[in-house]
Amino acid sequence: MDVILDGKRLDPSASRAPTVEALIAGALPAGDDRMITAAQLDGQSVSDEHLAALLAGPLAGAGRLELTSQSTSLLAAAVLGQAAGALEETADFHRPIAEHLAAGRQGEGMELLARCLTAWELADRALRQAAQLARLDLSAATPLPSTGEGGPSGPGEGPAVQIAACRDVLGRIQRAMQVGDFVDVADRVEHELPGLTDGWQTLLVQLQQSLLAGRKSLEAPAPEC
Repeated sequence: MDVILDGKRLDPSASRAPTVEALIAGALPAGDDRMITAAQLDGQSVSDEHLAALLAGPLAGAGRLELTSQSTSLLAAAVLGQAAGALEETADFHRPIAEHLAAGRQGEGMELLARCLTAWELADRALRQAAQLARLDLSAATPLPSTGEGGPSGPGEGPAVQIAACRDVLGRIQRAMQVGDFVDVADRVEHELPGLTDGWQTLLVQLQQSLLAGRKSLEAPAPEC
């Protein structure tokens, strides 16, 4: 079987690999974190289930297998960057939301708040997806500095604290919405959400930069002896 990885034909004679998976592993640098994101066999798209069988199968089969790979670190970094951008776009909504609700304009205030909550759902989902892709242990990640009011309660607290703080504040806002306590919603949006947003943007960006730095060091040429 001819195996093409990212446009480059892999030579089975160079590694004497028994399977497609072993051939790919032998062609990648040590520690490389790439994953297969698309595959075609003789010009036809391959499903994930069929791909798993092909990768574990012998090289002796006939056909042309074309594979596309991407770095899991870069994929995770892109997801984190998109989430940080979504949160940044909602930062200007906090005061208008509070003003609308305080003035009895619940329709306008809730419309903006819904957009904020959607961005928060994206950020939470992105963090979990990035952690899975890049195998991040968020409880052991580098602690983040305090961001002030609404952020972590003390200096050097890590992502686990940020995540817990986020869910606590958003949960309180949603419970206040459910009982129609718009004064409490307005107060929390104005005084707690800005610091929380800053803290989460810091979290997402720092994790993104850490992943990019790790990938850059992997791609750097080895020093000459």
